[in-house]
Amino acid sequence: MVNKLVLHIGMHKTGSTAIQFFANLNRERLHHRGILYPLAGQPEADNIPGHHRFAWAALGKDTLAVFDELREEINKDKSEISIISSEVLDTLSPDQVNLFLGNLPFDDITLVCYLRRQDQFVQAMYSTDVMWHDYQDDISEYLSNSMETTLDYYDLLNRWAGVLGKERMIIKPYVREKLKNQDIIDDFFSEVNLDVTGNWSRPLPQVNNGFPRAVTELVCKFRQAGVSMEEVNIFRDLVTLLYTQSNAYDIMPPSARREMLNKYSEINSLIAREFLTPSTQQLFEDPTYETEEEWKTHYMRPYADILDLMLKIHNHLIAKR
Repeated sequence: MVNKLVLHIGMHKTGSTAIQFFANLNRERLHHRGILYPLAGQPEADNIPGHHRFAWAALGKDTLAVFDELREEINKDKSEISIISSEVLDTLSPDQVNLFLGNLPFDDITLVCYLRRQDQFVQAMYSTDVMWHDYQDDISEYLSNSMETTLDYYDLLNRWAGVLGKERMIIKPYVREKLKNQDIIDDFFSEVNLDVTGNWSRPLPQVNNGFPRAVTELVCKFRQAGVSMEEVNIFRDLVTLLYTQSNAYDIMPPSARREMLNKYSEINSLIAREFLTPSTQQLFEDPTYETEEEWKTHYMRPYADILDLMLKIHNHLIAKR
């Protein structure tokens, strides 16, 4: 049975993991509402509920036979809507987008993509790569090495628009205040006309949360000093327990964030004109920056920050006794 597909392509650091965990936890309940969250395309690991194998197949890192598994699952199912979600899809080249879409068994596809303000995205990605992927350099080196193409969201969207058409794409800024109920899960499922604000199972709040600047920088120092991966992971896992809420402390000073947003302001304006609703004037509202001195007061206190972190760990351990 060929049905409608809602294709969620991320992007990275916009709550994709929370959406995927929610869909996985509520698979049966979604199915009763006529929505299929396929098992096909998910890696075998239990803690990876996104459909990354489809993206990996397009990237040449997995077999295209995974699309046959999807066809088989779709043909056995009677759901009206399917949801495929993978933030890895935001990395595909134009040819890989063509390969991916050409292997999907759907005629009716609506793409959903959330975009995060470039300065916030960079800092979140940097923290993730330090905390989880053994990255050891400072953020300025990180920017020069890997971010230029990724931050051009107009290029990203046109890779998909060239095949799907802009009219089949829903592009939304990842801004908490603009999300339905200020919640990415509620907001995403509103695109399939489903209210999930009632008694639905929710993923744990610490799923893929960010970390304060002090934590990120401390782990980076650990890695630079040659602390073993196992020891760093123990520290990281303990901190994860302490920080059940995301603490989006800025690693970049205000001048660097302002410079970055100025660099991409024209691209962001172009996206607003071509991809958002006519009533939407801006992709991202102009942020309010603190002064450099205020930022230094808040964020350039490494010894005090580390001491504060150690005290939190100490108190946590005492409470567990």
